[in-house]
Amino acid sequence: GVGGSLASNPRGGADARLDIAKAIGDPNHNLVAGAFAAGNTDRGPITTGGSLAYNNNGFGAALSKTHTPGVRDTFTQSVNANLFNNGQHSVDANAFKSQNTLANGFKFD
Repeated sequence: GVGGSLASNPRGGADARLDIAKAIGDPNHNLVAGAFAAGNTDRGPITTGGSLAYNNNGFGAALSKTHTPGVRDTFTQSVNANLFNNGQHSVDANAFKSQNTLANGFKFD
């Protein structure tokens, strides 16, 4: 689907965001992709990004990337697993890693 928002900002301009997403599959086995752009109408920069996620019966993996010109880029990888679920209680495990690169070239994980 397509969605977004536009809201006035007391510091000037309006904060705008546009989201696009598409999912295929069913609730237990699916692939989801999305993209977005967000920024302020009076000042920049505009942040853009995208994501891709795969889920299969309680196990999943995802990749996401964001880019803000002159500020930073972030690339994140994540995995998750449902280890136990009896209908009332569940135990999940999640792990993620992000790599950030600032506009000056400084990188950190």
